[in-house]
Amino acid sequence: MTKLQEAYQTMQDACDIRKGDQVRCLRSFKNYELGCIVTIQDSSHSQPKKRFIADKATGIVIAVQRSHIIVECGTAYGGVWKFPFFILEVVEKVKTIRKEVKYYDESGSDITDSISQETQKNLNHGLME
Repeated sequence: MTKLQEAYQTMQDACDIRKGDQVRCLRSFKNYELGCIVTIQDSSHSQPKKRFIADKATGIVIAVQRSHIIVECGTAYGGVWKFPFFILEVVEKVKTIRKEVKYYDESGSDITDSISQETQKNLNHGLME
């Protein structure tokens, strides 16, 4: 990994774009610009991606990877695409819903706490595995 790629990862970590955020692309980008590993090829399969950028359409972040952000752009724009963080603008932050839960600690004491909906989903997923 190059120093530029390391710097990209540091800046993306600080950008505060999270899974579930609604985002818009502000501009196009160059292949490997500023250390990101995402490319925008000049081929027919990348035309929907370019149209998504040109239309300034919005999509939903479905994953934040170390080297890019994955956005669900809708079927009209070819589905799911990878983008560098620096061309994305958050239109609406994901709303974190907190839920009250009861559980028991090691001594059997009843504890009430508040957790996010996403944490609850992750806990439920872990219990089903």
